[in-house]
Amino acid sequence: MDESHQTKPKAGLTRFAAQPHPFQVGVMLALTTTAYVLAFILLTPNWGLSVAALAALPIMAAGWLLGLRVGLLAGFLAFLLNLLLFQLVGRLTEAIVFQGLPGHFA
Repeated sequence: MDESHQTKPKAGLTRFAAQPHPFQVGVMLALTTTAYVLAFILLTPNWGLSVAALAALPIMAAGWLLGLRVGLLAGFLAFLLNLLLFQLVGRLTEAIVFQGLPGHFA
């Protein structure tokens, strides 16, 4: 076989395959979730119920770093966290629970 016709990957075309360390992933997810909780508490008086949309940030981080299944689980956990946060700020109503659930998973 003639070796001159074989293609070798070029250095600039190789796929970046480095995975972050599990500790780094945990720290990143903890930071994004903490930032969301603080933003929720601080911004709810001005933004009202729409501040819950910021829950997408930790959900996206979990999905990006750990995959689709973990991202879906993070979405469910974020819904529970939102219920807790709305209870904490005194704005939890039946409408938030039942009308917000389908929109949260959209």
